[in-house]
Amino acid sequence: MQPLARQSDENPQIVEQFQVIVNGREILKAYSELVDPVIQAENFNEQADAAQAGDSEVTRSDDEFLTAMEHGMPPQSGRGMGIDRILAMLTEQSNIRDVIMFPMLKPVHIQEVVPQTNTSNEKTPKESTPNNLPQAEQALQLVEKYLHDTKRHCLQVGEIMRACGKEIGEDEHYRWLAGVLHDIDRDHIAKDGSKHLKAEFEQIMDSIDAPQLLRDDIKSHGEWLT
Repeated sequence: MQPLARQSDENPQIVEQFQVIVNGREILKAYSELVDPVIQAENFNEQADAAQAGDSEVTRSDDEFLTAMEHGMPPQSGRGMGIDRILAMLTEQSNIRDVIMFPMLKPVHIQEVVPQTNTSNEKTPKESTPNNLPQAEQALQLVEKYLHDTKRHCLQVGEIMRACGKEIGEDEHYRWLAGVLHDIDRDHIAKDGSKHLKAEFEQIMDSIDAPQLLRDDIKSHGEWLT
């Protein structure tokens, strides 16, 4: 279970580790780190055998890590509370995978698709940005009216999406609107996820006559809807 952990001096059948559990959630995992390269190599070999047997959660062997240990890597210790665990706790996510920015995913075997040659001179039209977009003042009025706890979050997301729009050469105002308004109903519905982006959201969008494309783009962040 812990191929990097040191065996206990009192009982070699167990390793020295502990966890901190808060309200049923693991927020910290820590253990005395193994620094014996011979034992570490044996542990890696056992993990390799487990991988061949079909275990998808094994720790892969690391030759550079073993070399460092062989050359006198100093003893190590520390706490296993990374930024992902902190984010999971602060955002009340039940699964840490929902907040990992760079998740380690299993390899996906994708069948190679040979692109078809377009023999015509016609170009595929790109969906254009609507001309009847709400003004920034209208969006900010909605922010002041409907948001309190989520206000700062929406304004920050708006600025990030504006910068992304500039970076990729797309309409910055449109991107900003989608970011600022993406959770515009969240406080209004008392953070009830079952109501998010539904009737109350549509009513708020109606008040500024938001085009359907903007509404659909905002709704695209609700995986239960799209």
